[in-house]
Amino acid sequence: MRSLVVAMGIGAIVACIKWILLSYGMTFWDVTLVSISGLSAGIFFILAMTFQSSLSDYKRADTTLGTIRGILLSLNDINTVATMNASGAHDPKPFTEQLITCTNTIRQYCETQATFDAMQQALNVLNHESWKLHAHLTPDEVNVRLAHQEKLRTATSHIAFLKDLKFPKIGYIFLYAFMMILI
Repeated sequence: MRSLVVAMGIGAIVACIKWILLSYGMTFWDVTLVSISGLSAGIFFILAMTFQSSLSDYKRADTTLGTIRGILLSLNDINTVATMNASGAHDPKPFTEQLITCTNTIRQYCETQATFDAMQQALNVLNHESWKLHAHLTPDEVNVRLAHQEKLRTATSHIAFLKDLKFPKIGYIFLYAFMMILI
């Protein structure tokens, strides 16, 4: 938000400078109503592109967190199915504990209290624990578990990408360069 205020401040300063120059009859180029409206339209276009991209990324981040939650719950359901199929031969506790650890690590990563490597390590341990379920699952259930594991890796990688996203700042740099070229 600070970058937006800076960009709008620069726009206001440029407009004031243009007004002062016009009021004293000086100009760097022939400024007419058409060129001022073109400048304004260009600035608003760049701002709109920047905000649209940022807002869609934030919206996608929210849906990604929901996807991760759904996958983790589905993995817990698969653990329950394996326990029912095994008729007491499968202990669900180690997988459930690792699922909780993995969930906490993902939450900590989102809150910047854990590193990406720690989150990936938790996912690796969860994957190792989930391989023990294969003896108690049907081939279709194994395929579902593998698909969930892949979706979980993809979603966590997307969260990491969004945390490091710098597009709004780059958009403001382009806006600044655009304004400097016009001056």
